[in-house]
Amino acid sequence: MMRLSLAQRRAKTDTVIMQLVALMFLSSVGRGFTTPYVNLYLDHIGASGAMIGMIVGVAALVELFVSPLLNNLADKHNGHRFLLRMQYLSFMAGSLLIAITGNLMVVGAVVILIELGKRSAIVLSIQLTLIRLEQMNRDIVGRLRSFNALGFSVANMFQSTIFAMFGYVGMFFSGGLFTLISLWFTRALPAQATTHQRDKTMAPRQRKFYYMVMIQVFVQLGAVSGFTFWLIHFKDNLGVRIEDVGIILAIAAFAEFPFFVLFDSIIRRFDVRMIYAGGAFGLAFIWLATGIIPSTVWIIPLLIARGFAFSSLNMSTHILISRISDPRNVATNQSLLQVTVPGLATLFGAPLMGWVYDHYAASIYFGLCMMLMLVGALIMVIMYRFMVPTLIENKA
Repeated sequence: MMRLSLAQRRAKTDTVIMQLVALMFLSSVGRGFTTPYVNLYLDHIGASGAMIGMIVGVAALVELFVSPLLNNLADKHNGHRFLLRMQYLSFMAGSLLIAITGNLMVVGAVVILIELGKRSAIVLSIQLTLIRLEQMNRDIVGRLRSFNALGFSVANMFQSTIFAMFGYVGMFFSGGLFTLISLWFTRALPAQATTHQRDKTMAPRQRKFYYMVMIQVFVQLGAVSGFTFWLIHFKDNLGVRIEDVGIILAIAAFAEFPFFVLFDSIIRRFDVRMIYAGGAFGLAFIWLATGIIPSTVWIIPLLIARGFAFSSLNMSTHILISRISDPRNVATNQSLLQVTVPGLATLFGAPLMGWVYDHYAASIYFGLCMMLMLVGALIMVIMYRFMVPTLIENKA
């Protein structure tokens, strides 16, 4: 009976892992058909760089207020999985609505729905996945996260075909459909983002949390600003066709795949603070190179280098925030540091950065993105000894 029980537990664990794989893959396919093309679609229907920056800034403002409020309610009532499902539905609704309108004002409003279901959902899904893996004693978060990259890559491999046949409408509709399908697999996630029993007492925040806020302001403003205009820059200044953007994004996502797979081994060998700083430094110089490459020949080497930098920064951010947070407010802290802080930075910086893109050379714009990220990375290096993860601190 004991062997049978053990076999059953293993089978259940394997089933949960396969459902998590499906969730990561399908939700990322949905995002892959929608999120990279929103700004390109805004450009297509006549929005200027400053207008795109304004729309992104307003969306960030709404997300700034709504996301922490919802995550705080989820923390209090242990409703994190329910919140994630609502975010997926918001993203799906935004994808379907943007597919059927070409009005700039309406599209601007719909972008808010997409934003509410994009970054916040990614952050929360990773946190819930971390908790589920902790419950199963499985250390494979990097390998699971790699299926996000794979799904994003697969979506963009088919982008050119769908765009040629159905245009932006087909891509956005596909994004909404795959997001809807992925909802079923959220059943594999725990209902709450903590392994502790509900505790309504106020969880304290240590000084390292506020240091992380300062770091994230610069790092995320540089990252978000770069990602806002990099594809538009490729199209406008390097002659990349819309039909070929999918190939670029597919290569970019596929380049992340091996680094996400290796991340579980990397995090066991190197301090998460070092990985974060290294990823920020790396992405900073990727932005510098983006602004100065003279032709499309350099895009593929650039994307391969970006794969390492982005995956390192992305995963280390999740892990570091989780390790410096109290279990009672970890979801709120993830939202504050990965949604609210970038949202504030974007709100105040995006319109100005859009104006810079309109009026100055790409090398100036992406050089500014690099400088912002370098400042954040240097602050992490300077504050290194104050940013000790709580797990290490407790063992000392």
